[in-house]
Amino acid sequence: MKIGLLSDAHGNPDGLANCISVLRSRGAERLFFLGDAVGYLPRWLEVLELLRSEDVACIRGNHDDRILQVPLQDDATDAYQLLPSYLASINPYIAWMMTWPDILCLDLDGLTLVLVHASPEDRLNGYVYPWADVASIRWPQADVISMGHTHRPFARHHEGRLLVNPGSCGLPRDVGHLSSCALLDTQDRSATVYRVPFDVQRVLADPRFIHPDVRQCLERSPKQYEGLLVDTPPERPFYTK
Repeated sequence: MKIGLLSDAHGNPDGLANCISVLRSRGAERLFFLGDAVGYLPRWLEVLELLRSEDVACIRGNHDDRILQVPLQDDATDAYQLLPSYLASINPYIAWMMTWPDILCLDLDGLTLVLVHASPEDRLNGYVYPWADVASIRWPQADVISMGHTHRPFARHHEGRLLVNPGSCGLPRDVGHLSSCALLDTQDRSATVYRVPFDVQRVLADPRFIHPDVRQCLERSPKQYEGLLVDTPPERPFYTK
């Protein structure tokens, strides 16, 4: 079976739609979204409408969890943009989002898959970067572990286990105009990451406030990213290095 993996749309339905189209065209039979439909960019409602209409199975991310669990502050300067007005716009979808689990375990074609937003050890807020020591990830029964949250894609085998991060379909943190997603093939235990272009200027043309850090991230070129590589986790939730 071919499984499409998506994560971190963050209010960008254009990137999400392009990635869904690519995964479908490459034979994805089921689609899974690893969380963070909301936050940063303003088009939450369109993201949720798309996830629902495309029958995408969803995992809860840290941004999703925050709007469901914590009273919001109307702070237009916050990069997260978790605003009461945006929350009101998605009210018809809140009950559905409440059903999203923070981890999902599946048995498919003889494989055990673990799907989570951040990491098995810290489901909402852990970080597993492409350069991480994956030997520290403990989930003995899993054949495949897929995680998002870092907005940086990778697929690698380690001691008979496949680890996949589809990156971000909405707010990539390496090359700004290239969404990412991944296709998992359970038959040969392989995963392919796809980079999918979207129109950054269309996304940034929204008249609602978009934080300068978010704009800078989406406008980042490959050359700019090469000078910003780091080998440690971020010191704050949103950062441009």
